[in-house]
Amino acid sequence: MNDGYLEEKRKAIAETDKEIIILLKKRLDLATEIGQYKAQNGLEVRNLDVEQRVVDRYRYLAAEYGMNPDRMEHICRTIMQESVESEAAIQGVPAPDVHDKDPHKEEIRISETDIETGRRKMLGIGVASVAAILVLTAIAGFVFNSDNGLSILYLMAVPMALIALCFYLGYKDMASGKNAEDLRWIKKRTFIFGGLMIAITVLILALFMIRG
Repeated sequence: MNDGYLEEKRKAIAETDKEIIILLKKRLDLATEIGQYKAQNGLEVRNLDVEQRVVDRYRYLAAEYGMNPDRMEHICRTIMQESVESEAAIQGVPAPDVHDKDPHKEEIRISETDIETGRRKMLGIGVASVAAILVLTAIAGFVFNSDNGLSILYLMAVPMALIALCFYLGYKDMASGKNAEDLRWIKKRTFIFGGLMIAITVLILALFMIRG
């Protein structure tokens, strides 16, 4: 094994790292000048539009040179964090977290009790919906179509099962919700698909009643 080859490459990497550090220091000095200008003109430390352009440039260059854009974005934000902290120190304000891509979005965390209450409500709505559809199916089948009551009941078993499955999945997924936004999305998805299935089922039952 040629250890001299590895040592040569490691020295080259060390020299490259040194160049990177020198360039990062140059970038930090420029950021300090920008921070002084912002402080003199009452400008905020963080500019999301400029920040996004820098990130986009890093991602584009990463893809162009065959590197991982997501990993390069993380490196980019880490570098920008140094600049932001320098600018914030000049203005005497807390440094924002550049890794937080949307600082204006408030994440509302909820307790396990609230999640469990929501899950029980979801399950209750699902059970009540299936029970109501079952009653309507019995009315449509045995009152309006007494000759085909069992056939209608068997036919409606499929949409009832789909409704039950929809609300069960909502009940199950709510257990993994971490904040109010997660639960809001799960509820919205469940009620859209569940409500659509209920509406279609009721329409079919109404047609059976009319024809009966």
